Amino acid sequence: MSSFPLLQTKRQRSWGWATAIDFFFGGVGAGLFLFSFLTSISLGLIMGWLFVVIGLGVLAAEVGTRWNIRRIFSRIASSWLSRGAAINAIFLIFGILCIIMWLVGQVGLGFWFGLIGCIAALLIICYPALLLLQSSVAIPFWGSAVLPLLFLSHSLAGGLSALILLSLFTPIQTTQLIWWQFTLLITTLVLLIIYLMTTSVSRLENRSSLNEVVRGELSRYFLTSLIMGILLPLLLGGLTYLINNTFPALIGSVVTLIGLLLLRYLTLAAGRYVEVHPWR
Repeated sequence: MSSFPLLQTKRQRSWGWATAIDFFFGGVGAGLFLFSFLTSISLGLIMGWLFVVIGLGVLAAEVGTRWNIRRIFSRIASSWLSRGAAINAIFLIFGILCIIMWLVGQVGLGFWFGLIGCIAALLIICYPALLLLQSSVAIPFWGSAVLPLLFLSHSLAGGLSALILLSLFTPIQTTQLIWWQFTLLITTLVLLIIYLMTTSVSRLENRSSLNEVVRGELSRYFLTSLIMGILLPLLLGGLTYLINNTFPALIGSVVTLIGLLLLRYLTLAAGRYVEVHPWR
């Protein structure tokens, strides 16, 4: 009897919550560092730098048992994982130099260190999406050119949310920050819709991924991240301007960060690849 291939999709298990947490802390920390540099908030610079360290620590604890961490730097020419490690190293070095210079009053020198740190911060925000794009041959759900823009927009909104929350501990003028946050959340919503609508359903893997996200096991993560990460913060941001009180924006910033973490995990968990089984 002839043999025919039976195609089935399986969810990828290599990248889970630890990677999502790294992407979350890296994106939020880099965004926080960037906006703190633009607004000259020293506490924000410190917290942004620490957030990136926390994300890397979580990832190192997860992958250290499987990979030789020193070898991560060995494939910069071909691997976004290696490039990401180099980018993070540049950010950590120039970021801490910027913080030290600002704290000792050498603002001019700190500016140039911080400028390099900000460039690295933007790359930290985008590189996870580029890393996923590199894997999109096997997992086409990650193959959209919209994904880096989505990561950039939502991470910047997360960085602004963290900076708004820091206004509880240090004097920060939040009016303009809340407006920027509102704009970035609308941008994120538009990009998320475009990302899902332009995902090609001609591929079996994509049909399976979209089904999981919209109607399947991952739908609760999708709805929660959509409501908490985008829609509710937009509503609370509008309420802030309506009642002229920052309390709704503070609550909105908390739920934005929760939704951002869930969306990072959802993006990873929805990745599916084809497994071929012989069928007789």
